[in-house]
Amino acid sequence: MDDSDDYFEDDDLVLDEATLAIIEQAESKFQESQRETLLPSRSPQPPPPKKQKTSHTWQNTGLRRHNTVESDGLPEVSVVGEGMYGLDRLGNRITAPVQPSNVTINAPPVRPAPVSVSRSSSGSSINQHRPTPAPTRRPSGPTSNNVAPRAHAPVPGPSRAPIQREPSVPQITQKLNGTSLSQVSLGKINRDLILEVELLKLQVQETERKQEDLKRRLQEVEDARLAKEGEVKILRTGIEKTAQHHIDELEKLRAAKAAAEAKQVEVEKTLRGELDSLRTSYRFKNLGREADALRTPYTARAKRIEKQFPASPAPFPSQMQLRNGGSQIAGPSNLSQSPRNARFDTRNGSPEPSQRTRKQTPNGRTNKHPNLPNFEDAFQITSPLRSKLKSKDKGKVREQGRSATQLEARAHDPDSIFDHGDPPSSPTTPLRPIKRLEFAIPDQPRSQHVSSSLPMPQHDMDNPFNDNEDVSMAVEADIPQLSQQSITGNPDEVSAEESFELEYPDPKEELKRIILTHSIQDDSSRQLTFQRLLSSPLPLSTSDDQLSQYNTASRELLEMLGSIHKTADYETHLHTAATSLTRMSYILAVNSWIFPLVGLIHLIRTLLYSLPPFATSLLSVLLPQSARAYDMLHDPQNPTASQDSDNLDDLPLPQPPLIMTVICKIILSLSSVDDVAKGSSLLLECLQLIETLCWAIPDDLAGCLAEIPKDHGVIMALISSTHTLSILQRSIQMLTFLASHAELYKHFFSYPRSTQLSSTKQYRTIPHIEHLAGLLIDPERDGSQFDSLKDDIVGFFIALAISNTEAVSILNQSEKLIPCLVKYLSELSSAFWEEDTDILFSPERAAVVMRLINRMTSLLFYMVVTPSPKYDISRRLQYTHTRPFNGILSGFVVSIGRFAFADPPEWVTPDVMVMLEHTNDLAAILLEFVTTSPDLDLVWKVYQKRGNEGNWKHAEENEDEREARLAHPVPEDE
Repeated sequence: MDDSDDYFEDDDLVLDEATLAIIEQAESKFQESQRETLLPSRSPQPPPPKKQKTSHTWQNTGLRRHNTVESDGLPEVSVVGEGMYGLDRLGNRITAPVQPSNVTINAPPVRPAPVSVSRSSSGSSINQHRPTPAPTRRPSGPTSNNVAPRAHAPVPGPSRAPIQREPSVPQITQKLNGTSLSQVSLGKINRDLILEVELLKLQVQETERKQEDLKRRLQEVEDARLAKEGEVKILRTGIEKTAQHHIDELEKLRAAKAAAEAKQVEVEKTLRGELDSLRTSYRFKNLGREADALRTPYTARAKRIEKQFPASPAPFPSQMQLRNGGSQIAGPSNLSQSPRNARFDTRNGSPEPSQRTRKQTPNGRTNKHPNLPNFEDAFQITSPLRSKLKSKDKGKVREQGRSATQLEARAHDPDSIFDHGDPPSSPTTPLRPIKRLEFAIPDQPRSQHVSSSLPMPQHDMDNPFNDNEDVSMAVEADIPQLSQQSITGNPDEVSAEESFELEYPDPKEELKRIILTHSIQDDSSRQLTFQRLLSSPLPLSTSDDQLSQYNTASRELLEMLGSIHKTADYETHLHTAATSLTRMSYILAVNSWIFPLVGLIHLIRTLLYSLPPFATSLLSVLLPQSARAYDMLHDPQNPTASQDSDNLDDLPLPQPPLIMTVICKIILSLSSVDDVAKGSSLLLECLQLIETLCWAIPDDLAGCLAEIPKDHGVIMALISSTHTLSILQRSIQMLTFLASHAELYKHFFSYPRSTQLSSTKQYRTIPHIEHLAGLLIDPERDGSQFDSLKDDIVGFFIALAISNTEAVSILNQSEKLIPCLVKYLSELSSAFWEEDTDILFSPERAAVVMRLINRMTSLLFYMVVTPSPKYDISRRLQYTHTRPFNGILSGFVVSIGRFAFADPPEWVTPDVMVMLEHTNDLAAILLEFVTTSPDLDLVWKVYQKRGNEGNWKHAEENEDEREARLAHPVPEDE
């Protein structure tokens, strides 16, 4: 310690005996007070958890200082453990001669105070107020101190460490006996140290326990980490295997797809080749027909040949005279003659008739044939007048006196077609015809005689497009009087001058014709629909984007109509027309432009009727994704639109057909009373369009119609009570058409979008099901004019029930359906059996009522028997406690019992009797599900007593058999 003299501010401190006595007395008083106050308060407080030094033996640090101050008369002052001074009495001191000696000052090691805060503070205060004693002079010999020095608590501020002086004489320390205050304080300090050691041991044990706990937790975390790494490795391996499997499957699918595409390309090439061949043949056929139309008729050619001859007849060559000498008939050969064989003279008759005939005709020529009355000889110099032929009967033989031999000889005459060619070498050899011109009849089924008489040249068999057909068409056009009767000579057969081939119109031309010429019959202006669509201005609320889309759709439609004859196929034109018309209707529906929209919907419905493939093209036009999102956000009928606006990107937006979206918008826009009255014609057109789609679309496209039944707002708008009777009836009929498709039944049982169907909630209160059931018993719709409406409602439930077995179970859960059916059935049965005047004097009304009864009984029977297990209708009727259905179980027993056991009224017609007999069988089975055996006997007896005595006796005879049947019912599977 450098400059240790600085610790002593005053070196002139001198303590006499009086001062020491006073100090000792003060110390004793202070210790007594501390024993009573400080020690009890300190004892319960544990020492601070710090490791303390157990050895308190003072060691010399070797720091020595030499002091020249000689103070032999000063008392020995020592510092005890509690920061107080210990003084030796003067009597115990051994005086020594005063001589200078070296004073050794040993600095004790500094360590934390082992005592409590209160004691440290008290000691510090004493040290601060007590003046620092000056060091005394001690001899330089070795000394010892019996009192072990104690480290003091650190005093805040620049406090000096206490200095321990060694006594010069060893006997000084021996005077400190066991009754000294320093020894008492040392014992207390030792006890405190023991307590502190115990506390430190406990703290060490607690620390060790915490350390073990931390090690255990660390081990658990390490094990969990290793386990997680193992699971991740296993999952990674499984994912890699699955990915590899998927890659292999994908390669297989790609290979299969490539093979299928190659096969499809090959098939398309084959079909395209066949199509090209058919088109080529069709073109050649059309070219042949056009050539026939442009070809000069036969009579005109004959007249042209006739003009080429001179005015005076020129002599014919001898061989030609010999050829024509056998026949005096200038005309075509007989139809019974075969063109494939050489024409030899096979006449068996005498030559006199020929000579006689030749003499009757001047110049060896004749201008008529008995079987061809209108045929004219083209080689005559002067053509005979047609008036002479018209004055005679058509199709009859002109000369009645000629015999059958003469007709047969003429039939076997050589070729009557005059050909100019090289004559044969011999007059007996017939000339080979160079070119034949024959009359041919179109290929149609006729009598055996005519079909066998048709000439078929051999060289035309391999060429389907020959000149024979052309000649036949020209001849038919020139000789309209030629008939079946004149050819066969049988006046009893039906006349068939010509046969026409049925030609279907070109579908492209038909599409163009319908679009350009369509108009509504009820429209007084008689304006064309297409003209109205292009000329009607859009509302002011139409946005620029919608206006641009409308103009684009109109332009595409016009371009399609202008290029109808180009190479584009029929399906492409249909798709273009469907896309343009539906987009135009969508823009009109969004802006509620009703006037042109009525004609457009009617045009689409006309195209569906006329062109069945148009339905597929119409449903293939989908609603754009942006328009779908806009509708979901701005639809006033959708209460969840604002809630879903934030999560619109996460919502799945299916793309329904655009035409279905248009229909839904129209129905929702006409939901109020005023709009329905204004646009009733538009609403009826939409309903008829849906019915047409139900009939026209194939089964695989039935799901495209689901946009209407799954939208709760659309259904409720259709069956609203504010509609007129005709619109309401047509709406229910349309729903029946939709329910007839098995794929759409589940959409009829969906709740509104705002209602979330929980797992425990049943299908008890579906709004549109309950509303339709309530219409059956609505007192405001009671009367014969509402029978057709209620019949349509029952038909809707029947179509919905038979669509799927699950639909029956859902209908049985309805709170109002079965009770409403039973109540309405009870009302009709009461009117039927109690002879209501409307039914009694109107057979038509009786048939309608009986038909309703039969259909409702069949529906109840199907709803009870179809589910497995059978539906407990008795329990359902017993627990119906609402006011309109009070006593409904009794009403059911009465009404069904009448149909099951009562005799029919005497005034019923045979048609009504047939339906009543069918109802009897179903009613008897239903009654067994509701009543027990004794009650069933009572019901049977009540209605049998009303019959005649013969029926009652017959019933008593069969009572045993009936009881056996009730006791042992027939199993359900039978």
